[in-house]
Amino acid sequence: MAAWPIDLKTLSRAERLELVQDVWDNIADESAEALDGPEWQREELRQRLPAHDAAPEAAVPCDLVRRALFRVQSQVERLRSCKRRC
Repeated sequence: MAAWPIDLKTLSRAERLELVQDVWDNIADESAEALDGPEWQREELRQRLPAHDAAPEAAVPCDLVRRALFRVQSQVERLRSCKRRC
């Protein structure tokens, strides 16, 4: 990792938070085309975005999706374990 042009330890906490915010803002300003990712993924997002814009309340929060996925994963693991014993 390259060295920072300034010693971060000399900055106050508020200044470091401002620096982090500036970095995030800079990343967010980049166009979607400039971000890494396969074309199929960008196309999928282009297709899904109008539906989200039309009904943002229909979105499922990430934590709920994660919990559901982990629940399914644990069920699959239990089934595999049972198959090995049977």
